[in-house]
Amino acid sequence: MNAGKRIFSLLMRIKNTEFQKFIIGGVLNTLLGYAVYLLLLLVMSYEFSYVFSYIIGILISYLINSIFVFRVSLSLKKLLSFPIVYLVQLFLGYMLMYVIIELLNINEIVAPLLVTITTIPVTFVLSRRVIKGVDNKENNI
Repeated sequence: MNAGKRIFSLLMRIKNTEFQKFIIGGVLNTLLGYAVYLLLLLVMSYEFSYVFSYIIGILISYLINSIFVFRVSLSLKKLLSFPIVYLVQLFLGYMLMYVIIELLNINEIVAPLLVTITTIPVTFVLSRRVIKGVDNKENNI
């Protein structure tokens, strides 16, 4: 089997994993959140637009992760717990930014990209725990 067929075969096997769906959902959520931000800019300041679009983004993320990624029913308790994931992500990201910029002397323009890549698996695991309620071993990264 040539390399192209092997890569295609591997991609087909992993295309339905929760982690891949999580990445797709994250991209979709980012695009929707940005669209909401732009729409809100038409009627309010960027400060309020950012805050409201961020909050709406958390709600959209909960819906995408529950329905599309983890395929579980919606729950008010889980919805109210879900923002904790973003608080942990924010704290971890902030600490990583400090380490990357101050201790590793990496450019502050590149640092957020490294933080995002680094925090995706943590955010995935935390999202799964909040939404599914358990650490399900199937469809792992």
